[in-house]
Amino acid sequence: MRGASRWATGRRDLKGLVGPSTRVPWRGRAFNAARTAELLRRRFAPWQRFDAWSELRLDVVIPVSGSDALVLPLVIDALRRNLRHPIGKVIVVTAGGSEAADIAAAHGAAVVDEDAVLPLRRSDLAFYRVEPWDRSGWLFAQLLKLDADDLST
Repeated sequence: MRGASRWATGRRDLKGLVGPSTRVPWRGRAFNAARTAELLRRRFAPWQRFDAWSELRLDVVIPVSGSDALVLPLVIDALRRNLRHPIGKVIVVTAGGSEAADIAAAHGAAVVDEDAVLPLRRSDLAFYRVEPWDRSGWLFAQLLKLDADDLST
């Protein structure tokens, strides 16, 4: 499995390194080929430890709103597949009794009610508007992330 995930990540990185946007237009084909080879050598060389796995156990905190419920299973599965650390707990912070809470529990994540984390509620931040958008949900998510150390070990 480690080899397969390494190749998948390598393919994504490779597209960013050798795509048309990285070519120097006023230089010739040989220059661009040599430049691409050097970029690949720097990124994927053995001393870069591209395929290294860490032993540091991490807890992951994911703040989720109601509109994120559909992508939450994809996020949790991708996290477990691609994170190069052992995962301690996956903690989903969302409104209690929401669809996202049910989905998170079904995928083995701990669910924490967002009202129990902070001393304020999302509705208390209703003043944060950048016309015509209400940015109070974004600000609330940032505050949840800052308080994530209380949720994890």
